[in-house]
Amino acid sequence: MNQTEWLTLARKVRAAYAKNPKALADKAKLTKVLNAFESVYDDRSTTNEEHFYLGKLIGTGRIEGTQEQVLGTVKDAIRRTINFVANEPNMDCSRAELYSTALVNCLDKEKFKSNLGVILAKYRPTLEDIAKGNV
Repeated sequence: MNQTEWLTLARKVRAAYAKNPKALADKAKLTKVLNAFESVYDDRSTTNEEHFYLGKLIGTGRIEGTQEQVLGTVKDAIRRTINFVANEPNMDCSRAELYSTALVNCLDKEKFKSNLGVILAKYRPTLEDIAKGNV
């Protein structure tokens, strides 16, 4: 699959979560969506502003300190979000939709060093399953 096809799949994932926002999301699948985002984020050859991604992930909770202390890094935000998903008893699809937007944005805005088919191969079955509505 080329980048446009991966982007289309990511958009279908987000749309599947958006279709029924109050439904419960499968936390293992959502974690794989976040892991897929982390994989493509780590392989970027372009570097758009980190703040662009931070708004879709769990923040630091701080209101004072340096910019990095308050905003954190994307890598840390991904870890916080994955931990939040793991520990949240009921993860609704409205939050899953928000978190999946990070993958959509990265595939839409960035260029990558490696072949996306290689980077995302292990996540493809899960992404396709979610895109079919199996959230």
